[in-house]
Amino acid sequence: MNKSDRIVGNLEKVSKLLESTNGIQQDDIAKIRELLDGINEEIQERTSGKGSTNELGIDLYQTIFEKSPIGILHYNEKGEITICNKRFTEILGTTSDKIIGLNMTELPDVKIVEAVKKALDGKKSEYEGKYRSVTSGKTVPVRVIFHPLNNTENNLGDGIAMIEDITERYNARKKLIESENRYHSLFENKHIIMLVIDPDSGQILDANPAAIEFYGWPRETLKKMKISDIDTLSPEEINQEIDGAKNEKRNVFHFKHRLADGSVRDVEVFTGLNKKEGKLVLFSIVHDITTRVRAEKELLKFKLGIERSPNIIFITDKDGYFQYVNPSFQKKYGYTIDELEGKTPRVLKSGVQTDDFYEEFWETILDGQVMEGEIMNRTKGGDLLDIKFSSNPIIDENEELMGFIAIQEDISEKKKKDRQLRKSLKEKEVLLSEIHHRVKNNLAVISALLELNLYQGDEMSVEEYIQSSQLRIKTMANVHEMFYQSESFASISFGKYIERLISTIQSSLQPNTTYVEFETDLNEAELNINQAVPCGLIINELITNSLKHAFPGKKEGKVCVTLDSDNDTFILIIEDNGIGLPDGFNIETAQDMGMTLVRILSKQLEADLTVNNSKEGVAFTITFQANDTFKGSISSLSV
Repeated sequence: MNKSDRIVGNLEKVSKLLESTNGIQQDDIAKIRELLDGINEEIQERTSGKGSTNELGIDLYQTIFEKSPIGILHYNEKGEITICNKRFTEILGTTSDKIIGLNMTELPDVKIVEAVKKALDGKKSEYEGKYRSVTSGKTVPVRVIFHPLNNTENNLGDGIAMIEDITERYNARKKLIESENRYHSLFENKHIIMLVIDPDSGQILDANPAAIEFYGWPRETLKKMKISDIDTLSPEEINQEIDGAKNEKRNVFHFKHRLADGSVRDVEVFTGLNKKEGKLVLFSIVHDITTRVRAEKELLKFKLGIERSPNIIFITDKDGYFQYVNPSFQKKYGYTIDELEGKTPRVLKSGVQTDDFYEEFWETILDGQVMEGEIMNRTKGGDLLDIKFSSNPIIDENEELMGFIAIQEDISEKKKKDRQLRKSLKEKEVLLSEIHHRVKNNLAVISALLELNLYQGDEMSVEEYIQSSQLRIKTMANVHEMFYQSESFASISFGKYIERLISTIQSSLQPNTTYVEFETDLNEAELNINQAVPCGLIINELITNSLKHAFPGKKEGKVCVTLDSDNDTFILIIEDNGIGLPDGFNIETAQDMGMTLVRILSKQLEADLTVNNSKEGVAFTITFQANDTFKGSISSLSV
């Protein structure tokens, strides 16, 4: 193939590219530029030889010139533009009439002028950069190639120039440079910890100044380490996390990282894939969240403490509207947080507290002080609760009021027990007073009984005096013992008391030569203690008298005790089958100690006392009315 054929072939290729139905792509422009360079070289060789350009195909030249996506111009040996295509004027935003005749050696752009002069000297030259058109004022990034044509070593020659709009490539390069500058600026930041990691090996490829300061190792040491050297996870777990980052399934991780000083810090790592020197790497930004993790744990403990507290706790905003209530609040008051939305603690008002109370309450907490005290609140179901409360204002670091927190304790049960305790204490005070009165009274009785013994003319031995006094004291003691053992402090079962009294007397006075049988018929009647004591003394005196005097010379005898009651009337009968009382016996005039006591005590009981005396025995009948208010005393006993 000769040179003419090669030129024509290249022209046809250019023509086909220009007429492509898919439009001209960036790669097509590069091919066209390459073909035009080849054509230009062939033309130079052809025109310098014997051949003629007429055989090259003028039509193809015209097609290339007009449809080329690259600007094309022709300049003469002076550097003046003689012709240009439409694309050239479009790139520079000008018109051909402004361009034709323009001397490029006189342009203000020094680098353009240098490239033109080089081409006029017969050497191919290039220019690439932002060019400002002198005819339109438009500035555009361009790439220009100057091709010298007909020239000799001694004479300047003409040539052609091809100009390409490289705005897209220029902007891409600019963005790349800006991106690299930003990356460099960001990576060298002393406040944000950054690591570059090989996703295949886990090797630390680079570390910025903030990472060096945080981890405590020099950069060169860190670059010799793997991420497994600082992460507390096992190598298997680390590989799983790296795989997640490589596959972009996750980009936020929480780890524990070791530092050079041996301490361990909680970190949050943001990781993304990026290219560095043509290789995919993991670009990781590390945040030290140790303080945040500790704060979250403290907050969790605080939250769990509130949630699990038996105390009622709720929080309101500064206008008093509910924001939070704990489970104890919901359990005690019956409201859920949803039911309390848009409501204030006024829903708990019972109506017991006065308006003055609430006025003082709000004045106190709005003044930034704590309000404490007791209050009566009402539940959702209408029940009243005794509440001990502490209401506190929540104030931020700027001394601004944020809201209020209230801590309450349900003291309803405590109050109830307190009231019961106070009532019981009052009862005990009354009881102590009553005991004091009775002890004093009974001591007076004992004193009076002993005094009576002094004035009686009975011929009794000292031993008999002491024994009779002991029985009388035991009689009173039994009453008090049963009284304190009973559920009621007001009365005792008098029938049980009589049986106990008979047993005491039997064990003390049962005659050695006579067997005395006791027969009882006792009603289960309750008797006031102040009536039980004198009544018991009467029984003691009469049974003692029977045991001592009713059965002389007999081997056996019987004593019967009967207690009957009809409503509030008591009938007490003590009888024996002994020898009876002496003839002419009169209870009203009897002078012995025992009968004197019986007579006096019967009068104090306001009782009717009758005596039925015979040779076959004696029967004493005492009839009296039950009286719960009876406070009689035998402290005034006298002969």
